Amino acid sequence: MTREGREEATLLLFGVVFLVLWHCDEPAARALPPVEVPDTAVAAPEPDPPEDFARHCDIKPPVGFNHMVEKAAQESEINPRLLALTVYRESRCKVDAVGAVGEIGLGQVYPAIWTKVLTDEGIIGSVDDLYDPEVNLRAVGFILGEALRYAKGDPTDALRRYNGSGPAAERYAHEQTYLYQAMWGESLWFRDR
Repeated sequence: MTREGREEATLLLFGVVFLVLWHCDEPAARALPPVEVPDTAVAAPEPDPPEDFARHCDIKPPVGFNHMVEKAAQESEINPRLLALTVYRESRCKVDAVGAVGEIGLGQVYPAIWTKVLTDEGIIGSVDDLYDPEVNLRAVGFILGEALRYAKGDPTDALRRYNGSGPAAERYAHEQTYLYQAMWGESLWFRDR
């Protein structure tokens, strides 16, 4: 007998017992007997182990990198894989990376554009805070979120906006989209689906 069949039979039996007892003259006979419920509970599945974002870094990432990525992604409601991918591309996980035009840190945040906004948002107190890997990742998460907002939800356009404008930024966006799909075997997404 299938599980559904057993459940149906059990319910039918309880219904009959209830009706028989209900029609007895004695009020004590109306009390339902204790019910033995079979233990059919299924153990909850084990949670997935935390993702090892550090394994894709070209150099040794900062201590606690995986946790920092997860925390920044959760705070900004951004896909942690996308946040990590941005760091791989921008700095190869080098905390003190400085770009050609002054971009800073893991995500190569450009202070000339982002200092005021990041300060107003309470993410940084000064430009030097961007050298702190945790702060830099929080800034990257925020910037990716803003890029997605301006791109009206288009992930590829959001990546282009993160990088800048023009043909180089278009190429960057398409390469990042391709790399994401190659690394994780899923379509690129920014926020929880």
